[in-house]
Amino acid sequence: MIGRASRRWWPAVACLAAVTLAACGSSATPGGGGGSGSADLTIRAITNFTGPLALQGIPVQAVQAYFTQLDKKGGVNGTDVTISPQDALGDVSRAVSLTRDAAADKSVLAVVGMGSSAQMEATVPLVDPLKLPSISTPSVSTREAANYYRAAANYPTAGRAAAAFTAETFPGKKVSILTLDTPAPRSATDIYRKGAEAAGLSVVSSGFFPLSATSISNETEAALAANPDVLVVNSATVSVAKTMFDVLKLKAPTTPTVWISNGCSSATLALASTPMYSVCSTLPLSVSGVPAAATIQQALDSAGVGNLKDSLDDSYAVLGYELGRSLDAAVQACAPKCDRDSFGKALAEVHLPSDGMAGELGFQNPDRNMVSQMAVIERDPAAGTIKVTSPFAAYPA
Repeated sequence: MIGRASRRWWPAVACLAAVTLAACGSSATPGGGGGSGSADLTIRAITNFTGPLALQGIPVQAVQAYFTQLDKKGGVNGTDVTISPQDALGDVSRAVSLTRDAAADKSVLAVVGMGSSAQMEATVPLVDPLKLPSISTPSVSTREAANYYRAAANYPTAGRAAAAFTAETFPGKKVSILTLDTPAPRSATDIYRKGAEAAGLSVVSSGFFPLSATSISNETEAALAANPDVLVVNSATVSVAKTMFDVLKLKAPTTPTVWISNGCSSATLALASTPMYSVCSTLPLSVSGVPAAATIQQALDSAGVGNLKDSLDDSYAVLGYELGRSLDAAVQACAPKCDRDSFGKALAEVHLPSDGMAGELGFQNPDRNMVSQMAVIERDPAAGTIKVTSPFAAYPA
């Protein structure tokens, strides 16, 4: 049963800096000092840094910036961890090739990024045979592997949390569901629908759309024609939000929307023309309740990570910041001599307070998600406010 979790926030422990190489090491908390003198390590960052999927590079840039700050402080326990970027260019076969190359390079401790959901459909099955710890960010795969970890909540987790929130906030109401027509969002919608109907909600329509403005507009109008009390959307991109809210302004200016998402950007939230509730694991810096917001924002500005004026996803930058802390802690735990096996075991045991996400950080839940809670971010366009409500636990207590 998914339920409300108590709100707990903690102070920031680190500040980011320029996006270059990095250092980390082995103490009880991220960023600890010392001198174990362990060998330098490399984490290969394989994701899409250019092209239409270039936003996926933002979390990796934030990881680099996090480690650079540690390097500026003189390193951690004598261990330098280099974040080595490789552009997958949105290509599945290239992502596969780069993953195999990383596994063949004995200096590579792990892979972060992993590209899009489509690329991960091909690469996640490789990480166990290659014995390569791999952490996806910001996208996730529904595939499972012992060496695969998710920085953000996976789609089924988001679907369960969104269903619980909708049933509690709009009990007994009619909902229409709109879903980006790709495998991972479809899986979340399946779980959402089962949870919503079991909780007494009535699903009056369910439509799917490709990333085409015409298709999004047509499917939105069809969903509203079913007269729902709530429109549920399983996609959080700026382009989808803009098109849907343009339709809502004309056709249903008071209909609230619930968005199923791994992360929530300020840019998407700002587009809301009707009351908007986003169920997220990653919080944008603009909302109240993010304790490290000023620290993270200052660091991201100095690093050039996430130009918010150009509507890039600031929640992705927060995700990378928190992933950097988790990777730091794992290296600390497996020092002085980290290898892939000891690093993977250490990563599985990471448990930290969060500076900018919903709940605590750790991979101990059944899906190996870095977070086990989903926050609900409410945007009230009439009042001009954005706020975080108490997080939902995504797993049974």
